[in-house]
Amino acid sequence: MNVRLPTQEQVRYHGERWIWVPALALLAFLLFPSSSIDVAPLLEPGRVADRDVIAPFTFSVNKTDQELAREAEELAATVKPIYEFEQRALDSAAAAMHVFFARIDAAAGQGPAAVTRAARDLGVALTPQEASYLGNGKKRRNVEAALADLFEHTLALGVTGPGVLQVEQSPDLIIRRRTSETAVARDQVLSYAQYLARARAAHPDKGSAAGDAVYVRLAGHFFRPTLVPNTVETERRRDELRRSVDPTKYVVRAGERIIGAHEVVTSEAHERLGALQQELLRRGAATSRSGLGVLGPILRDSLVLGIFWVLLLFYRRETYREPRQVALVGSLFAAAIVGAAVIARWVPQHPVLVPLPFTAIRVPGRRHRDRPHRRLEPRRNAGPGAARHGERARLRRARAAAPARRGVAHPHHDRSDAAGAVGPEPAAAAAPVARGPRHLRAQHRDGEPGGGRL
Repeated sequence: MNVRLPTQEQVRYHGERWIWVPALALLAFLLFPSSSIDVAPLLEPGRVADRDVIAPFTFSVNKTDQELAREAEELAATVKPIYEFEQRALDSAAAAMHVFFARIDAAAGQGPAAVTRAARDLGVALTPQEASYLGNGKKRRNVEAALADLFEHTLALGVTGPGVLQVEQSPDLIIRRRTSETAVARDQVLSYAQYLARARAAHPDKGSAAGDAVYVRLAGHFFRPTLVPNTVETERRRDELRRSVDPTKYVVRAGERIIGAHEVVTSEAHERLGALQQELLRRGAATSRSGLGVLGPILRDSLVLGIFWVLLLFYRRETYREPRQVALVGSLFAAAIVGAAVIARWVPQHPVLVPLPFTAIRVPGRRHRDRPHRRLEPRRNAGPGAARHGERARLRRARAAAPARRGVAHPHHDRSDAAGAVGPEPAAAAAPVARGPRHLRAQHRDGEPGGGRL
């Protein structure tokens, strides 16, 4: 298939007429800038709005990063820290304590030096007085029984490590024992300092300085924290709550008034205007400073204006052929656009003043397509007799049509005589031929101009 490209003359011919379309679109953009800033002007708090701003669609106002972080931390702080009860720690403390006393029992018969060496092998440093105290079998068994009772009333309930509760901020804790969880106040959980305080209170031989020293030293040596904070599980639950924070502050429905004319812009209205502008940009709207923000509205207006130029091309060809008439149409459109801008700027409450009717009236109409009038001229090679014959025929037709125009059905009706029937008509009937046969125009029988030649 051969494609015929337009010639340079055709491009120039149509270009002279269609140049008005982008020019008018550019004029409309300059007078009516269209961008996200115009739809949602970002007014600062405290200013007075000059017009109403209505939400064109439903959108959400999101929280700021600071608000989200603050709310997330407040929500995460509601999570109670989880402390796992470690049964293995209790068993380890009791086993280590019984192994120690078993070694001491074996070395007690060899003297204080053997007791000191046996204690040193197990990581306990004893003074000679303390070794002599543990060398006594009765006192040694009392210390062992006191330590076992201490473990039963402290470690079995749960004791945290040194300094753990001091850095804990939550007032409540969750104690997890295997699969069960129990909420406990932080003040009710035993700390390492409270463990030592209870150890001193349960001293088996308070009157002996050596016995007191060795008992407290052994209580601290065999201590194992049985309540261990489960930071992994606690942070997982806190992260879940942090992620559950709703980023939406509130929802603005379509058609809802964001700010009214002559109203002071509040912080809430400022947030809504900013959210509307961001939503417009997210949906593809461009600002008036960007290239797309200029090109897009001009193309849109060109498409709208181009419809009228297409109508001129196909249905008003006589107007389209004349560049001056096309210029007149373009000037009328420009006047309407400028008038609309003036009305929108100074009296926007009266849109009926926009000069659209003036444009419609001044657009050139379609010419009458009747056949052109022709002058009556004698036929070529015809003499004066033929011209006089044609003039007499024209007069007869005019006299025959005169009674019909007066409402008489027949030319001889109500005539007094035959002479009157063929009598001359008034001078008005002969007016068309007063200028001579060369200026006569053919007419139909009803008196309308015709295209025939006499």
